[in-house]
Amino acid sequence: MHDRTIDAMVPEPLVPNERGIVYLTVTDQHVVRPMELTYREAMLVVPVALGGTAGTYIPVRYVDQTAPLLIGREIFGFPEVEADIAWTSDGEGIRIVVTRDGTTLIELATALGDPLEEIPQKAAGPSFNLELVPSVRLFTTT
Repeated sequence: MHDRTIDAMVPEPLVPNERGIVYLTVTDQHVVRPMELTYREAMLVVPVALGGTAGTYIPVRYVDQTAPLLIGREIFGFPEVEADIAWTSDGEGIRIVVTRDGTTLIELATALGDPLEEIPQKAAGPSFNLELVPSVRLFTTT
């Protein structure tokens, strides 16, 4: 099944996975160098392929502080957006809500199941990134 929403998130020449899978990853990050910084990050991860090589593409990363946003976006070219990221757990389930300027962007609620005997390994392969660099040249006509 091919999903047009996923197709719209993935730029050519990347090819989205045929099953329409998108992962939501939410983590608390703690950086110690070059400066100490703790922040929360939520990202959508789409399994993709490029020329037969399987990998992943991240169409958006939400971060809850300005410093990691600037470092990630301006230095590494990650598609970062500042947002509020709430993570709550009541022992029976987890609820994640990502909001920006009062608008809910992502809302996920899930029930906790039995503990995994073995944690699945992350699929090997590159993470593809698209960085758009604006031109400073004006459009000219000939």
